[in-house]
Amino acid sequence: KEKVRDTQAISDTYLSATEHEKLIHKETLQHVLTAIEQLPAQSKQVFTLSRLGDLSHKEISTHLSISPKTIEGHITKALKYLRKSLASLF
Repeated sequence: KEKVRDTQAISDTYLSATEHEKLIHKETLQHVLTAIEQLPAQSKQVFTLSRLGDLSHKEISTHLSISPKTIEGHITKALKYLRKSLASLF
């Protein structure tokens, strides 16, 4: 019976760690989404279409009627902001 209890304790610890990891993942995701929401409107739209919508720079350029270079600028600006704003998490 003692071994069964030890196994149960290990199992409980594993499940707790897994739940803890899920909570950390959820909180991290919330921080990322909040940071994306704080981007300037155009940068947020371009970043979202690129990273979440999986569109190419050319597709975004056509969709928004702005140059591919402007798209690159918005994505660069967004990534710099996100790196800086989320640095404390990583």
